[in-house]
Amino acid sequence: MPDINNTIKPAAAEGLAPSAPQNATTMGQAWNELEKGGANSSLTPNVSNVSNGKAVNVDIYAMPKEFQKHNSVAGSNFSLGVFVMLGALVLLLIAGSGAVLYYLKPELLGKFTGLPVTKSVVEQVEVSPEVPVELLNNTATTTIEVATSTETGIASSTPAKEVYLAYNIELAAINTFADYFSLVNKYGSARRVQQIEAEKLLADAAVDKGVATVLELRKSVPVLDPLAKITDTVTDQTASLAIVLTDNESRGTVDMIWEQGAWKIDNENWTLAKTEEKIVYIPGVDRDNDGLTDKEEELFATNKENSDSDADGYSDAIEVSGLYDPTKKAAKLVDSGKFATYLADDGTYSIIRPSEWSQSRDNADNSVNFRAKDDHYVKITTVENFDKANLASIYNKKFKVAQIDSAALVSNDTWEGITTPDGLGIYVMSKLDKSRYYVLEYKVPAASQVEEYKAVFLAMIKSLVLKK
Repeated sequence: MPDINNTIKPAAAEGLAPSAPQNATTMGQAWNELEKGGANSSLTPNVSNVSNGKAVNVDIYAMPKEFQKHNSVAGSNFSLGVFVMLGALVLLLIAGSGAVLYYLKPELLGKFTGLPVTKSVVEQVEVSPEVPVELLNNTATTTIEVATSTETGIASSTPAKEVYLAYNIELAAINTFADYFSLVNKYGSARRVQQIEAEKLLADAAVDKGVATVLELRKSVPVLDPLAKITDTVTDQTASLAIVLTDNESRGTVDMIWEQGAWKIDNENWTLAKTEEKIVYIPGVDRDNDGLTDKEEELFATNKENSDSDADGYSDAIEVSGLYDPTKKAAKLVDSGKFATYLADDGTYSIIRPSEWSQSRDNADNSVNFRAKDDHYVKITTVENFDKANLASIYNKKFKVAQIDSAALVSNDTWEGITTPDGLGIYVMSKLDKSRYYVLEYKVPAASQVEEYKAVFLAMIKSLVLKK
C-alpha cells in the first residue's frame, strides 16, 4: 500500500503544477470529467476556480476507479449476514421437527412429505414372549389365522372339561392331516397352532408322512368313554385335567389356557395301557358267491356251485339268515336235521346249533362252547349284572367308545344287543331282566385267521331266545 503521507499532499509541495482538463473551469466540471475517465483521471487534478476574477488552484484527491469497485457500505454487509443467520436457523428448526416426527409420528411425516416413511423392523414389531426371536429375522413370514371364540363356535361359558370332551369326540373322526389342522385351529391355543403349522408344512411336503402322523395321533390320544374319571383344577387363566380311563391303567393330563374369550387346549400327554394287536380275519372260500363259504355249504348240504340250491328264488345265504333250510322250499332250518336246539342248564335261554358240532361247558367263566371239527367254535357266556348297569354302559366300559354306531344295535322280541367292532361278537340283555347279560362270540383258531362259519354264527344269534 502506498504511503498516505506521500500520496495525499499539495502539488506545490512537489514543485508540480498539473494542469486541469481542458474546459474544466469549475469543480463540478472537473469532477464530471474525472468520472468520464479523462486522460488524467488517475491523478489528483488541480482545478482552477474563478473567484472575484482570480483563479484559485484547488487540489482534489479522488480514489482511483480500480479501488472504488471494492468499496461498499458497511451497513449492507451487516444486513446480509443477519439474513444468512436467520435462514440457517429456519433450516435447523425444519430438520429438528422432521427428526421428531420420524421417531414419534412417522405416519404424519409421510403425510406431509408424500414419501413412504417406515421404521426398522425391530422398532415396528412388538416382540411377544411366545414368539421365538429367530422368527422376527426370517424374511419369509407365515400368517396363522387363529379363530376367536365366536368364530369357532366355542361359547365363552363352556367349561374347560366340556371343551376338551368336544375336541376328543371330533378327534376320533379325523381322516387326514388337514382335518387335524382344522381341529387344532378350532380348539388349540395360539402356541399349539404355531406348533401344528410347522407340522403341517412337513405333511404338505410329504403326504405319506402326514397320513402316518394322523394315524399316530389317533392311537396316542384315546377316545374317552362316559365312565372316564376327569378331575379338573381351574384358575382364572389356566385349567388342568387329570383323566383316568375305565381300565385304571390309561391316564392323561391336559393343560388348557384362557385365550380369546374361551378355553383352549395347550398341551396333552397320555400313558396308555398295553393293548393286544388287532387280528384281521379274512372270509373263507365261496365259489358260488352266495354268502356261504364252501365249508358252510358242506355243513348245510348245499350245492357249492349253485347259489340257490333249492331253486326257490332265494340265495342259500338269505335262507340261512332267515332260519330256513336252503335245500328245501319253505322248510325250517331247525327241522332240517342239520341243526338242533340247545336249552341252557338254568333255563334262561335257548339257541339252535349245528348238530355235528360238539358241546362243552366251562364253569370257570360260566360259558358253553359249540365246536366244529376244524376247531372253530361259538362261545356263549352268562355274566351276572350285580349293579344293574344298562347294556350301553357295559359296552362302553369294554370297548371305550364315545358313541355307539347305530348299525351295531340289534334286537328282537325278547332282547336287545350290540355287536362288537370286529363283528365276531355280540352283547345281549333281556328287555325285562337286567340281572344278567350274555356275550356270544365266534372264535377263529389263531393258526387259521379265516372266517369259515360267519353265516352259521349269525343264524345262531338270530335264533337266541331269552326266557326271562
